[in-house]
Formats: sequence, structure tokens, C-alpha cells
Amino acid sequence: MREIKFRCFNKKISNKILTSKHNKVYFDGSVIVHDMDETDQKDMVLMQFTGLYDKQGKEIWEGDIFLIDKNPREVVWCYNMLEEISRHQEEIVVIGNVYENPELRMVQ
Repeated sequence: MREIKFRCFNKKISNKILTSKHNKVYFDGSVIVHDMDETDQKDMVLMQFTGLYDKQGKEIWEGDIFLIDKNPREVVWCYNMLEEISRHQEEIVVIGNVYENPELRMVQ
């Protein structure tokens, strides 16, 4: 069974991703992040851990950008994507995410 974890990006307050490792994320109709005021859900982007790791042991999250065959791809939450990542896990390298590194995002 995979570990269920979330991280969030606060569009209003920060340009960094907050993970549950360093911050507590609560769900109560809105999103509340530890050590911050209650934040409107419209200002937060939640991402879920896929339960998979890249070839360097880095966690793969929804919204991450990874390289496979030198082609950047964005992790989106769908069964086909997770299946593809799982098949190529030993080849994948996470190089950033769409929020902290928007320049890595490919136009699709």
C-alpha cells in the first residue's frame, strides 16, 4: 500500500512548495497550513504523492516535471501516467515542478 501524502503551493504567499514533512496540511473546506493564517482554497494548489520514486530516490509528485528519454513530461494524476512512470521508474529523473520551475513546462 502506498503512502498518502500531500504538498501544497500557495500562489498568494510563497513561491515555494510546502510539504507535509515540514508543514501540516489540514483539509476543512479550506486549506490550513501550519504556522500560517487560514488560506483560501483558491490560493492553494494541492498535489498528491504518487507513491513512486525516480532513479535517484526522489519522490515523484503530481505537478513534477521529469525527464524520460531526454523529453520533459509533467506528472498528472491519471492511471495511464502512473502506469507509465511505474514502468520506466529506473529511467526517470525529476528535474523540478510546474510551480517553482514554470520554464520547464512544455506546451502540450
